[in-house]
Amino acid sequence: MANGDLFGVLVALPIGIAGFVFWFQMLADCAMNEHGKRKFFWTIVVLMPNFAGVLIYYFVKWRPRRRAELGLA
Repeated sequence: MANGDLFGVLVALPIGIAGFVFWFQMLADCAMNEHGKRKFFWTIVVLMPNFAGVLIYYFVKWRPRRRAELGLA
């Protein structure tokens, strides 16, 4: 294995794992905190192909709710 390949694996693997963990956390949060038609809508948004759906849910739903829970809003 060339040095460039090893560097690519050492960089890409942690980023991929972190992305998956973040995506799964947002999906679990959506499943536990949304109800009715909103749950269906946000689940579809989070499951959108690529990372855009997760970022939308994070900034529109999770972050404001978390800030309110911490008394920062």
